[in-house]
Amino acid sequence: LLSERFVAETKPGPMMLDAAIIQLVGDVAAHFTAGITLDPALEPHRRRVQYELAGLGIDLQCQPWAYFSPMRWVRLRQAVEALRAFFRAAVEARLRRPDPEAADILNGFIALSKSGAYPDHVEAIQEGVVNFFFTAHDVLASSTAWCLDLLARHPDVQSELREALRSLPSGALDRRDLDACEPLGRVVRESLRLFPGYALFGRTTRADMDIGGYSVPKGTVLIVSPFVTHRLDRNFPNAASFDPARWKGRSLAPIGPAARDQYLPFGSGARGCLASHLAVPILKTIVAQVVRGLDLRAAVDRPEPKISYWGTAYAEDGLEVTALRA
Repeated sequence: LLSERFVAETKPGPMMLDAAIIQLVGDVAAHFTAGITLDPALEPHRRRVQYELAGLGIDLQCQPWAYFSPMRWVRLRQAVEALRAFFRAAVEARLRRPDPEAADILNGFIALSKSGAYPDHVEAIQEGVVNFFFTAHDVLASSTAWCLDLLARHPDVQSELREALRSLPSGALDRRDLDACEPLGRVVRESLRLFPGYALFGRTTRADMDIGGYSVPKGTVLIVSPFVTHRLDRNFPNAASFDPARWKGRSLAPIGPAARDQYLPFGSGARGCLASHLAVPILKTIVAQVVRGLDLRAAVDRPEPKISYWGTAYAEDGLEVTALRA
């Protein structure tokens, strides 16, 4: 319903796609996390936490004197506390008035706390919900914006996908129909290859080991970059090109932390992105709704986006497209 409303309320003309998708995904993530809509007044705080925290983490590794920037810490702490207070109110409201029918993450944390598998107090449940919200929101907003932008830059692929979506039997675009829509599966898989949910992530070795002929001692931090791995021609021929057809005839198994080898859009293993199991179905739903209702076009002379990496990949100058009714 949120993505349907987004399509209905989008006015024809130029738009900053990434900014619009961030707001949409904020509401979507808040809904499936805690059954609520994100308060617009929290948007500046959310953006500060999302970008400032990532940037600060990099600064602390490269410039330890960033620890001595008190105003930066104060602003970040204020933003975190505003978001915590918002989600705490949602947790307290649910505890006062349980909603057993709510299929959201908050109900999952409450059930775990009652079973003894998770701490049984408001602060712990609140932190779990907040952490899940940011993990899901960050990955989903970035992945959705890049996928739609790639379609805007490749109108032939977008048109083919729109025809496939309009031929589905269910007008409501239910999950079974979307999972069975092979063109949609190929588009999503290819967009996550070029712009994975995590552009890079780190892993610490738990024992001495040999990797590619190099001796790596225990406790070494290894940096893995799916963004780079996915763009190597030895892994994917003509890797720089957006080509969903490369996935024809390949297994379109569920995408997630169980992924192996050269395709790692959400990391891999026990520390892979937990939100991927929710992110991919929601990504498919949003892309399907938008493509079915809107024709997105990027200007032919628009420069290639400049990319920044804050765990996920972002366009420095935004993603400007023109939206038309499809």
